Amino acid sequence: MEVCAQSEWILGNCVHELEGSVIPSHFKRLTPIGPILPSSTLQRASAKDNLSTTSLWTEEDSCLQWLDAQKPKSVLYVSLGSIAIVDKDQFHELALALEAAKLAILWVVRDDLTGEKGTQLPEGFLERTQERMKIVSWSPQVLVLSHSAIGGFLTHCGWNSSMEALSMGIPLLLWPQFADQYINADTLAKWGVGLKMTDARRKPVGREIITAQVGKLMLEQEGEVVRARAMEVRHLMLKAVEEGGSSFNNLQAFVSWMKALPA
Repeated sequence: MEVCAQSEWILGNCVHELEGSVIPSHFKRLTPIGPILPSSTLQRASAKDNLSTTSLWTEEDSCLQWLDAQKPKSVLYVSLGSIAIVDKDQFHELALALEAAKLAILWVVRDDLTGEKGTQLPEGFLERTQERMKIVSWSPQVLVLSHSAIGGFLTHCGWNSSMEALSMGIPLLLWPQFADQYINADTLAKWGVGLKMTDARRKPVGREIITAQVGKLMLEQEGEVVRARAMEVRHLMLKAVEEGGSSFNNLQAFVSWMKALPA
């Protein structure tokens, strides 16, 4: 915070239209220039050649072909990020909840998701769900979120993932795991772009709760309201980075300031 107080500029991956009421009172030097994403992402590009990746995990592109065979907005994408560790009991509750949801699901199951090498699914799970579920160890997330088949995102509420999803107009099921993710979840719920898995931080979350919340997001009117709001936020974000938009102008002002510095 001391460094921030001494800085001339603090550039943030946020959007003035969403957070402008908070920034002046808490972070006077913060300048929103978000969403910080490739232009091809914001245009919902689908060709892999148009998008680059900074992922440290090996991405499994096979999920994109699987998505091609699914109906529009029918798939729930599930990913808890690259760091979070889920204990075995919670992992099994999540697996059985997704099985009970009876939806098309793309699920990212990292090899170390439960803290040990080789995450173990419930016995017989793959055989029971193979017709409607695709499981990968890691996905090309931006390409996944830009795919027309994606209808919702069960997320850990990491900020990068949240910005990627909202830039595509994808509604969220909010399940923070640690650190700032709880604050992010509160913010996203306040914006109306996501439903909380639960208001409590207690773990594990039972399969009945998970299945019910998945159903709300993907199948019920409550989810439709969130989906409509997510699309509103997408358009707001696009406008912010267009020429003349708030983030565009802020970045231009920073560049001009940099150019004016003495050599």
